Amino acid sequence: MNIMTATKSCSRCHEPKPLEAFARDRATKDGLRCWCRECNKASHAAYRAANGAKEKASQAAYRAANHEKRAAYHAAWKAANSDYNAAWKVAKPLYGTWAGMIQRCTNPKHEAHKNYGGRGITVCDRWLTYENWLADILGTLGPRPEGMSLDRIDNDSGYRPGNMRWATATEQRINQRPPRRNIDKED
Repeated sequence: MNIMTATKSCSRCHEPKPLEAFARDRATKDGLRCWCRECNKASHAAYRAANGAKEKASQAAYRAANHEKRAAYHAAWKAANSDYNAAWKVAKPLYGTWAGMIQRCTNPKHEAHKNYGGRGITVCDRWLTYENWLADILGTLGPRPEGMSLDRIDNDSGYRPGNMRWATATEQRINQRPPRRNIDKED
């Protein structure tokens, strides 16, 4: 390294270059890498080109050699899990419904708690676990019809078997409590 002109010679291309052409390296005495940025970039590109082709070729060879084995494995997995997959397609959308019901009735910090748990709407003990709730809902009401959601038949009673139905948004609006009116006593 030449201090007067602030240059350094690259150990790969052997050309003197300004210090800005070298990346930092704390492990060296001068704090700079021994190869310039251009040589380093060219070296990495050559390595990726050579080894990337090897990796792609070996992956393709593995896939070709094991295609039948992999296809048989996936077919067996699909057959073994078809009941689970079909059940999960029904159960997954209902999980949010169950979780919302639990939160509204049991969590005082939930924004809607005052209209549910705060006024005495409870969830029966059996339905505090998702599996029990799901089995009861699917067993009595069946899967959710398109465009419907769960509704309590008696709006002043809690979430329990026998008090639930699938209802449209219009049916749920009709089943609401009457709105509270603010009446000034000074009139």
